[in-house]
Amino acid sequence: MKCSKCDTELIGDNLICAHCGAEIQIVPDFEPELEESISEALLNVVDELNPDAMAASEVADAAPPKVRLIAWLNVENMRSLLGKWKLQLITVLLATLILIVAIIVVGHIVRDNSAPYQIGLAAKYAVAGDYENAIYAMEKADALRPGDFSLRFTLAEYYYQNNDPDGAVRVLLPMLNTSAYTWAEQDKCYERIIEIWSERGDFADIADLLICSRDADLIAQYQHYLSAAPSFSEASGTFDEDFRLILSADPGGRILYSLDGKDPDVNSIVYTGPITFTPGDYSVAAVFENEYGILSDVVTHVYFIEEKKAAPPQISLDSGLYVEAAKIIVDIPPGSTVYYSTDKSIPDEDGRQYMGPINMPLGISEFNFIAIYESGLESEVVTRNYEYRLPGGIGHEEAAENVLRAQISRGQVLDESGKAVDGDGYYLYVTESPVEISGQGLYYMVIEYYKEGDARPEKTGHIYAAHSITGEAVHLVHDDEGQLVAVVL
Repeated sequence: MKCSKCDTELIGDNLICAHCGAEIQIVPDFEPELEESISEALLNVVDELNPDAMAASEVADAAPPKVRLIAWLNVENMRSLLGKWKLQLITVLLATLILIVAIIVVGHIVRDNSAPYQIGLAAKYAVAGDYENAIYAMEKADALRPGDFSLRFTLAEYYYQNNDPDGAVRVLLPMLNTSAYTWAEQDKCYERIIEIWSERGDFADIADLLICSRDADLIAQYQHYLSAAPSFSEASGTFDEDFRLILSADPGGRILYSLDGKDPDVNSIVYTGPITFTPGDYSVAAVFENEYGILSDVVTHVYFIEEKKAAPPQISLDSGLYVEAAKIIVDIPPGSTVYYSTDKSIPDEDGRQYMGPINMPLGISEFNFIAIYESGLESEVVTRNYEYRLPGGIGHEEAAENVLRAQISRGQVLDESGKAVDGDGYYLYVTESPVEISGQGLYYMVIEYYKEGDARPEKTGHIYAAHSITGEAVHLVHDDEGQLVAVVL
């Protein structure tokens, strides 16, 4: 601050100038022009508030503003002026109050429709443990800011904390499999849903959720909640009664199965080892139940089980005509003994046992072979029919024909049909095995049968033969020493 006289800067709070000694004037000098201006302004205000009173004033309009203002300010006019100001003041106060109320109401409306405010309000309720109101506020925020992952995930947590896990899942499920959220955000939702369902033991729902996700990484992460179908050691087919079916599956659970094709359940047969069968038809349906009680898909295979057939012996030579010496060799199945017969009978353990290669006999022969196992199981009978004919000699059928013709020549038989001379029957001549006659050569032995009507042919007791080379028919008889001798017919 400076001195108004000498323009010297004043020091401190001194009221006298140290330079010139002049007194410092705090109140400015009176200015008449300013006073007139103020009086004029006040008269204008009075005229606006009470024009009638001002017009009735006894002071002429030409009087100075100060004189006119003093003349007007009598008691009556002051009372009127105060009444006007009071009404105006009340009006202004009411308007101001209404404006303030409106501002407050609008502010509340704006605030209530603000997502950040509702989020903050929900957080306060949550801290106080009032999750009902926290959910209400957060749902309003979700409506104001849809698609906000953090907001919706927190809303789900409020539901969970309010003992409403179903509500939490209802919030989280729509956030899956949508482009509105990132894979990381969706994985977080999957993880929370699985945690909630796992706590409640809803393992089947977890399995369905994983399957529907089609997310290989997610499925691999929670593979233990899924149940893979069991494997069968053999596909559908036909087997003998030695067949044993093996089922396998992941550890940590059990296999349930049925034999009638019905879908197995927790009350079905529990698999404990290889399944054996008796002859019949079976539709085996199996399912795997993991440690969480989740059932896999059902797998079904159909099996036709036949009575076990023992492997038959294998014969080296097929049936047929042979003109050179040959050996019959039998391949014996493991665990069995082979027996055979040459008289058209079914071989058994009382018959001849095959011990090694058999020389094929000359002429026509029939061999029947059977394999009998240690368990008592018998194979089917294998039959072979051979005709071994020497080069240049007669055949099997020719031997019987030569004997028949010789008998006709002797008058024992009427014709080639074998009609008997002294009866209504017929003679039949059947070539059997060859026989060596000492000093006379090799003959085909021919047995004579007699048949009458429908009766079964019976042997007559006469044995004939035909020389294997010349075909000459002879009658075979025993000499005194019991040896066969050929007598020409």
